[in-house]
Amino acid sequence: AGDVVTFAIVLENIGSGPEGAFDVTVRDTLPAGFSVPGTGLNLSVTDGTGAALAFTDLGGGLLGGSGLRLNDPGASQGALTTYSTTTGTNIAVVTYDLVLDAAAGANQTLTNTATLANFAGTEGGPDFTPVDRTDTASVTTRPPTMTKTIVTTNQAHTAGNAVAIGERVAYRVTLRVPEGTTPAAALTDV
Repeated sequence: AGDVVTFAIVLENIGSGPEGAFDVTVRDTLPAGFSVPGTGLNLSVTDGTGAALAFTDLGGGLLGGSGLRLNDPGASQGALTTYSTTTGTNIAVVTYDLVLDAAAGANQTLTNTATLANFAGTEGGPDFTPVDRTDTASVTTRPPTMTKTIVTTNQAHTAGNAVAIGERVAYRVTLRVPEGTTPAAALTDV
């Protein structure tokens, strides 16, 4: 709870169109259990080399809105160049931060879904995603952990976990509960 998680959406043009991919549009959802930090998303959009990519907010932002469209540098060049194994200019990396809500439960899996909503072979051309493409990423909050150890016994001739019948043993149970909530927690020792 309260931890900042950085999400990354990676878009890669694997096409061979000589002018690259145009009108690339991506959107994401605010996953349940997360909030936007008070300092904002810390949004970054770069290519595979780390160079900043210009983009336009299509209304409502990346999360829950119409998304972001990568700005094409010109009518004859898309924002993502043709596929290359070495240049990195055919890749866009969108990163942003969210904070895990205080009410997040222990050992809870939270899933985020990103959507590629549009890309074309020419400026303003037909959308090559008749069905939007989606991908998910999940984070899991830490589970509670427990250890049980022998602290002392009343017999000097036994060692470790090997104890004798009738021996009195003092145990220590250490329970580590992560931040957040752990509903209906119960500790039973037999």
